[in-house]
Amino acid sequence: MFPSPDHPVYRDVFEAILTALASEGTAPLYLELDLTATEIFADLFFGEFDGDEEERYRWTYDLYRDVAEAVKGAFEPELGDGSRRRLESVRFRLGTFTDLEPWLGREVLGERFDGGRVVDRPTGTRRMLSEMAPQWHVW
Repeated sequence: MFPSPDHPVYRDVFEAILTALASEGTAPLYLELDLTATEIFADLFFGEFDGDEEERYRWTYDLYRDVAEAVKGAFEPELGDGSRRRLESVRFRLGTFTDLEPWLGREVLGERFDGGRVVDRPTGTRRMLSEMAPQWHVW
């Protein structure tokens, strides 16, 4: 049987993978993290996204922040001696609260962050609640 999803072994394995990426090779790294499965998981276990129940999805927000902190920690500090591979860019693809995608990239890259995301949306189309940043998020 697998440990529960919040078991520290998952974080340890993820951080070990990031550390290996940061320490192996010299070419700049362009990292894309696809976390869109959170929306599918949430739909299966919690039902359709409802603004009145935004707090039910707090776990996705916490997961996104944990992932961003792990990525940032693996690639910082950027050492001048070349002992860490440079994280040139990072892109997050989220399943819920998708407005946070550029914010997470900025949190990881700091001053090196140079853009946001482009969403193709027909004019006049309403944004879905799952796209918005949660009401309690502090920019």
